[in-house]
Formats: sequence, structure tokens, C-alpha cells
Amino acid sequence: MTTKITYLPITKDLQEDGQSWDNRSNFFINMHTRQDRVDQIKDFVQFVQKHNLAKAGDHTLDIGCGTGDYAIGLAHMGACPTGIDLSKGMIEGAKQLANKEGLFLSLYQGAWSEATRQSLHWDKTFNFAYSIFCPIMYDIDNLLAMTRASRGRRLLIAFKTRTDKIVDSLSQAFYGHKAFPWNDACANSIQGLKDAGYTPEVITKVIPTEEVLSLNEATKYFSMRIHVNTMSHDAIQDRVRKLLLPQVKNGVITNENVDTVNYIMW
Repeated sequence: MTTKITYLPITKDLQEDGQSWDNRSNFFINMHTRQDRVDQIKDFVQFVQKHNLAKAGDHTLDIGCGTGDYAIGLAHMGACPTGIDLSKGMIEGAKQLANKEGLFLSLYQGAWSEATRQSLHWDKTFNFAYSIFCPIMYDIDNLLAMTRASRGRRLLIAFKTRTDKIVDSLSQAFYGHKAFPWNDACANSIQGLKDAGYTPEVITKVIPTEEVLSLNEATKYFSMRIHVNTMSHDAIQDRVRKLLLPQVKNGVITNENVDTVNYIMW
């Protein structure tokens, strides 16, 4: 059995958001076999097993699944994964990767919302529902829609803080501010769950990393981190490259960052 995709109607106002991620999909497809990504997937599966969030045979839901890395990890564990993402490029990339590994995923291209959940009749359908680094899940309505889709456990993996030398400087140049207010958004999500009657358990991890990249690698990578719907991807890459040029030393760019990540379970 091969992975299948169900294409859902997408409103015009969200199509541009989806297309902006389409432009980045090849980067994430190629990232699937990178050792750091392989390690991230392994750590996620181990976390799921350690906290008894899902087991072999369970039906799981990944919201904002991207190219399906984490769903594929659960499929290797023996679960039956479903993934949904706004981006056609990402979803088709997930199908490509799953088929290459001989795995079956149930994939949907569409926007996540309470209306989507109801249209798909996903009421307590899954044993485990989760979302990883998906910006729309800071919205409590989307988070509660995920909650209602699961009859078991739920997990949100979200940035609490991010200190990233290069991304902060690019954010200042593109948006006029250094960073997204991760901490406030994460705190609001936790409070929203409490207000809805849940008692979330929060585990915090601090993850320092150093990246050493060529100018070409850095241009491609950091362009993935910039979202400006009024600019083409080529235009974003051109400006990022110009902004990165002064940071090249001995032929490479070194980026230091520290992520503080909340694992929120309820």
C-alpha cells in the first residue's frame, strides 16, 4: 500500500501561505537524511515511548507535518500516522519520503482548524495527536481543535525562547524587530489549556547548537527561515545573501544559537 494524499479546499487568503512553504519543501526533503535531522527524529520517538504517548498500532495525528519526518519515525515504530499540512510541496514531499522507505502515511493538504476537524469527522479519532514547531498552534482555538481530535494524549513541542545570532539580525533587517515573541506565545498556549480545564505537564529543554556553513549553504538555509509573502523566494535569497556576505570569515559563516523548547503534554 502506498501513501495517499487527500486534497482539501483551501481559502484564497491561505493559499499564499501554503505557496511560501512550497518554495521551501525541497530543502526539507533533502534535510530528511541529514544526521542532525535523523537524531531529532530518533529523540522524538524515544520521548514518545518514554512518556507512553503512543505505541505500535496506535493512530497518530501530526498537525503541520511538513515533509513527514516525525510521522515517518512513528511509522517505523509501528504506529499508523496521519499528517496534515497547508503546503502542497511539503505534503507531496512527505509522500515521496514515505514511499521511498516503504511506509504508509495518510496525508491531507489543508488548513488546520475546528472546521477542518469537523469536516473530516475527527472527533476523538486518534490515540495521540501532536504538533512540532508549527506557528499556528500558538492559537488556542487550533490547539483545542487538536485536543478534540484525540481520545488519548496530546503533545505540543514549541519554542519558548530562541537566541540565534544570524536569524535575529535577518529578522531586524526584514521585519524591523529581532525576534518573534516566543515566550509570550508559549505562555499563552499553556494558559489557554489551563483555562479550558486541562492540566498541562511541561518539560523544558535547552538546546545549544553551532552551525558552520558556506555562503551558498547559509543563503539557502536562512532563506528558509524568512517569511515575507510580498517577496518571491528568489528575491528573499538575493537579499539574504547580501546581508550574509559581511559575516563570511575564512570562507565560512558560523552561527551560534540556543533554543529553549517546551514539551507540553496533556
